[in-house]
Amino acid sequence: MLRITVQEESAAWHLNFSGKLAGPWVTEAEKVWRSVLRSGNQIEVDLNELTGVDAAGRTLLASMHEAGASLRATGVENCALVADIGQARRKIKKHT
Repeated sequence: MLRITVQEESAAWHLNFSGKLAGPWVTEAEKVWRSVLRSGNQIEVDLNELTGVDAAGRTLLASMHEAGASLRATGVENCALVADIGQARRKIKKHT
């Protein structure tokens, strides 16, 4: 199960993911992200309460990061995930 909390501030949207970003919850998270993406404001995604991510969830987070969203995390596992996504993006930019 995944709980998504959305907060709008003047210049940014804050998405908080709590639970597992896996299975059918990835589709729900993508719907929420795409709806706030249309605003054109900065998006910050808080992963501090994320307890698991499957391959589709990782792909979604990478897409969010590629589109300019800031991924925020604490804890060893979530920080490693964010760092890995950031490194993959830098590698792609070097090759283009």
